Amino acid sequence: MKDAEEEWSKHCWEVASATLFTKAESWYTGANIKDKPVGFPIYLGGVGNYRQICTGIAERGYEGFTFNAFQKAGK
Repeated sequence: MKDAEEEWSKHCWEVASATLFTKAESWYTGANIKDKPVGFPIYLGGVGNYRQICTGIAERGYEGFTFNAFQKAGK
């Protein structure tokens, strides 16, 4: 799960790097919190691309996600 999280974070940063968001110190990147790692937790690739990514993950059995029995039971 940690690998999937890191991969997604890296992808979000790569997409955001094509914008000015990553060029300035901002709360978007975490610059307002001392010692916080710089990142970009928002996906800027568009809803269509995001939907395709989500659909692909679902089709592959939600790779990168961990579910416990309580969640699977729908409770």
